[in-house]
Amino acid sequence: MIAFIQSLDAKSVLIFAAGLATAWFVERLRSGSEYNHWLRQQRLAAFVDFVGSLDGLQRPMSRWQLSWEGPDEVPAREAFFDMIEVMERAGGAVNLLSGSPVNRASIRAANQWRNEMNSALKSHDQERLNRGFNAAQDRYTEFLDAARREIGHRDPFLSPQARREFEDAAKKLEMRNLPKT
Repeated sequence: MIAFIQSLDAKSVLIFAAGLATAWFVERLRSGSEYNHWLRQQRLAAFVDFVGSLDGLQRPMSRWQLSWEGPDEVPAREAFFDMIEVMERAGGAVNLLSGSPVNRASIRAANQWRNEMNSALKSHDQERLNRGFNAAQDRYTEFLDAARREIGHRDPFLSPQARREFEDAAKKLEMRNLPKT
């Protein structure tokens, strides 16, 4: 072994070291690329779960609202709270995997449902519920825009024109539901 080491010249050692350094560098690039791909896939899954949980809150909310002061109010309220828990778990994954803008947007969206919508439902306040639902839609879109930017989409969820059309349609619907005086 010692004879082998003594027989190596400086050129051979440098070539070996350069080859070893190149292999290490290539492996670091490859593993970094694989990690980035894995992280993007994990983020996408977390974003999909969170958006699904936000979407899933609308039906229990409607059922609770329709059962106000009726015999089905307690089970409807419990179904809503169950979906809040699903949203909390999905939001936790988003917060673990994402950057600050997405985290802030997911927290604002979750707080809108956990605090404002929950309070409006508990107090049977239809006006507050309507305002809260409009704000929840804004928080939903805010989260989608932040999530899309984080995963590399340049375009927002809704183009400015589509967003204006969506808001106009929501206002028309709101005007139709106002009590006539």
